[in-house]
Amino acid sequence: MQVEFRGDWQIQVCTNPSCGVGPLRVRRDPRWADSWWVGRLEGGPVWQEVASEPCCPWCGDDLSAEVRRRLSGGHSSPHAA
Repeated sequence: MQVEFRGDWQIQVCTNPSCGVGPLRVRRDPRWADSWWVGRLEGGPVWQEVASEPCCPWCGDDLSAEVRRRLSGGHSSPHAA
């Protein structure tokens, strides 16, 4: 199945500090309720998940939109990224 990469993708990170997956792109599948597309930000495979909220495809933990804090080493500066 072809996945459209334009549109309303969100950047999220895994909440598990020991998971080294890095930033993920996340998008709700508009065709079905509780269905998500999740993949690595820099490309590669994209997984379809059936769940009320997306989870990390590597470790199964929750995802968070707190990208700035995780990518800046815990600092929540508005200029960090």
